[in-house]
Amino acid sequence: MIIILKKLKLIKSSRQHNQPQTIPDIFDQAFELHQQRQFQQAEILYQKVLRKQPQHFDALHLLGVLAKQKGQNQRAVDLISLAIKINPNIAIAHSNLGVALYDMQLFEKAIASYDNALAINPDNAEALSNRGNALQNLNRHEEALVNYNRALTISPNYFDALYNRGNALQNLERYNEALDSYNRALIIKPNDPSILCNRGNTLQSLKRYEEALTIYDQALAINENYAKALFNRGSVLRFLHRLDEALVSYNRALAIQPDSAEVLYNLGNLFYFEGKAEAAIEYYLQAIALKNDYFEARYALGFLLLSLGKFKEGWQYYEARYNPNIQNKNTIAPNFQFPQWQGESVIGKTLVIWGEQGFGDEIQFCRYVSVLKSQGAAYISWVCKKPLKALFKTLEAVDNVLSVENASSILRHDYWTFALSIPLHCKTTLDNIPATVPYLYANPEKITTITSKLSSMNELKIGLCWKGNPNFQNDAERSPGIDYFRPLFKLTGIKFFTLQPDTRDEFLAATDNAGVDFGRELDKSSFEEAAALIMNLDLVITSCTSIAHLAGALNKPVWIVLPFSADWRWLTNREDSPWYPNTRLFRQSQRGNWSEVIQHIEKKLKEVVLGKSQIIWPLS
Repeated sequence: MIIILKKLKLIKSSRQHNQPQTIPDIFDQAFELHQQRQFQQAEILYQKVLRKQPQHFDALHLLGVLAKQKGQNQRAVDLISLAIKINPNIAIAHSNLGVALYDMQLFEKAIASYDNALAINPDNAEALSNRGNALQNLNRHEEALVNYNRALTISPNYFDALYNRGNALQNLERYNEALDSYNRALIIKPNDPSILCNRGNTLQSLKRYEEALTIYDQALAINENYAKALFNRGSVLRFLHRLDEALVSYNRALAIQPDSAEVLYNLGNLFYFEGKAEAAIEYYLQAIALKNDYFEARYALGFLLLSLGKFKEGWQYYEARYNPNIQNKNTIAPNFQFPQWQGESVIGKTLVIWGEQGFGDEIQFCRYVSVLKSQGAAYISWVCKKPLKALFKTLEAVDNVLSVENASSILRHDYWTFALSIPLHCKTTLDNIPATVPYLYANPEKITTITSKLSSMNELKIGLCWKGNPNFQNDAERSPGIDYFRPLFKLTGIKFFTLQPDTRDEFLAATDNAGVDFGRELDKSSFEEAAALIMNLDLVITSCTSIAHLAGALNKPVWIVLPFSADWRWLTNREDSPWYPNTRLFRQSQRGNWSEVIQHIEKKLKEVVLGKSQIIWPLS
């Protein structure tokens, strides 16, 4: 953020030696001392000018600038505001006032000051760039980008605008454009570790981890104590599963910044990734103690506590997921003109439940419609993703189901709530999870159509889903890919069906004679066909994705393959799920070791085919 040190008029004194100093003489001396950063002496002389001429614009303005440089933001605002009252037509003063307001985190007021500066001088690149910075702090990244682009049209090599333009593009997930902006900034300042670090972050977002690591190392070669590069380096090493090196990098960052909530949060993530829950919790709590509004840390802590079955505390922390200030959130609040439900009595009340996150999340938590109705809710509307609409209309207690596209037509209700906030307000614990299944039902006509096609098939019929949404951050961890399942396709007495849209060719090539070809792709515009197919199967084997929840909600047997650090809803150290009674879980004991998981499944399937084991076997 740039504050401009400039006076309105440079009035040179023509005084002779030993002649009395005039106001211009005193002011010139103050300004020269100010430029030399001799702040105390400069302030004395500015004050001397103002005692003789209280309405001296330059002295008031530059005394305000000096206060800003000394970190006295409120005094800077007061002094520069007084100067503007004397002469409101100086763009630099408005711009500098904006800088002081920005540092006080008064971003709306800062924008207003930059607007005043730009009304006087529309080609003020500094004001445009600074206005972009204020907009970014309000998460108005598209508007910020417009300002940076305008600044660069005026001054193509303006470093601050290039650098912050890269940041805006990074926030907008326009990563390749961000890289271009950072590259242009690096031409101007090739040895700036902050640009290198942010460029590394962009490469990390693109999952180009090795390149990101190289960039962080370049930044650290310039400044070995650059804590930001160290903990970002730790993060990329974690993604590369080089956990010991990641810990070293994080600890170096913490030694430099022992009170850094961000470093502590990253350490928490590392220990969670390693399966060391208690250590992770301690680091998350330390981060929150230092920064109470650290919503990323609160969200991560909630996720971890829920995975440990500590629901009472976990649901509370998990509410951080939709805070407006959290980065990379996937839960966005609707724009309803009625209040969000905070656990008030629902007797006789009308509610809108807003589906959130992925398909699986909505399928898992739509069960709470019946819970709320049992508590006295008069009318419940559910807003879901369009492919779920027909399926959700089979919920026994729901009164109205709309897709997100039609949400604007919803009339006023008493409350609205996120789907995953309901367990908090219903005080859900491990002991009272509403686990009555089925609570969703497949279309009877579609079931019959598929039944007729499979009537002559005597083999064990198994549906398979081997990957989730590739845009999900942790999909590479949770999705084995079909090749790992190849040993199962050699087993006799089993036929496999794909429950994965747009994978018919891949499925048939991998399964050979063990795969059943319906002659087309599975319908992905609605979950109805998948539900009908599942009802005709003996078992579903799937990765942690929406098909797992769909089979569970339909009360069909499902085996779920889970990564070493599984999603919270599958808890830890269990082979069953309290959410879905007809479920068995197959977990990695070592990160990335899917072969062991598939061997376990292969053994169980052989026992089922031979009649030595049930598909859902009793737990010991």
